[in-house]
Amino acid sequence: MLVCLFVISIVGIIYAYAGYPLLLLLAGRRRPLPAPPDDPGEFLPSIEMLVAAYNEEDVIAAKIDNALASDYPGPLRVTIVSDGSTDRTDAIVRRRAEEQVSLLRVEGRGGKSVARNAGVANSKAEILIMTDANAVFRPDAVSRLVRWFRDPGTGIVCGQLRLLGPQSTENPYWRYEKWIKRLEARFHSIIGANGSIYAIRRSLYRKLPRGIDDDFAEPVLTHLAGNKVLYDDSAVSEEPDIPAADLHCEFAAKRRVVQRGLQTMSFILGHMHPMQDPATAFQLFSHKIMKWSVPFLMILALLTNVFLTGRPFFAATLDLQALAYLAAALGIVFRWRLLRIPAFFVVTNAAVLAAVISFLRGARATAWERSRGGS
Repeated sequence: MLVCLFVISIVGIIYAYAGYPLLLLLAGRRRPLPAPPDDPGEFLPSIEMLVAAYNEEDVIAAKIDNALASDYPGPLRVTIVSDGSTDRTDAIVRRRAEEQVSLLRVEGRGGKSVARNAGVANSKAEILIMTDANAVFRPDAVSRLVRWFRDPGTGIVCGQLRLLGPQSTENPYWRYEKWIKRLEARFHSIIGANGSIYAIRRSLYRKLPRGIDDDFAEPVLTHLAGNKVLYDDSAVSEEPDIPAADLHCEFAAKRRVVQRGLQTMSFILGHMHPMQDPATAFQLFSHKIMKWSVPFLMILALLTNVFLTGRPFFAATLDLQALAYLAAALGIVFRWRLLRIPAFFVVTNAAVLAAVISFLRGARATAWERSRGGS
């Protein structure tokens, strides 16, 4: 029994990080990525960029400038939805208010889903682009997202988020997550968008409860309703990453992301049956639930291994585990670059563990803070 539990734990960890993408790679290898519709003529639907903002005085003016620098030739508006901001965010937006820019204030800091619900209810645009206050779009990003909506069956198009460090280097783990997203797009459909850059038909947006991530819930619900949910990595948004050495911030950010992810998963499962779309259920289980199970599998692997050390093979695997955790501890304490990977792995999974325990105890998150991407 102990040997079985040990094997299951190790196989589960490997599956979460390597087995799932390998299955996607094999299943989708003969399937071409979707291509944007042909361009037989002018297609310029009305666009509204919605920015949910809380105390963003340091970046909001630059965000407005960046939005207005878009090369999209059709009608484009920018609405800053201030979620009870207490700094100068509102005043800055009011000074910039013009035909294309407006402020919508929501009192009480209800969280991003509440702010975006209000923005959507206030909008009359055909296509909505959801984005963050600190996200910097490339000039052609809006045009690249919008072209897909020429197909009336397209419901959501997600762009590529690049998380950049101080030297403009991209976070390696985030590159891995984007690779998974491309594989999912080829296999079936993406199961999560980037809150930094995704577009949705306004008519398809569903009002969400507080504490639910729209960039996770809306793509799944839109796909289940029979609409295409696509990924276009040529539509690029860039955001600053958490500093590589700041593992404390890494822990806090990952915990927030997973806490809200668990809340959103619970909401999604209340609106679907696994047999309604087995492929989506498989992706949700593999990409989300298995990832959130990894810290528990790590604990199981360690505990079962301790009781199996009477056999030479298991004594060796226990030594390997001890060495890995020692490397992680040294990486966390001394912030040695050489030990960044084990330190990052342990810290992020500790954050997942904390989030899952908090969720099971009934804690719920509503308001949001700036944080990195990830799942």
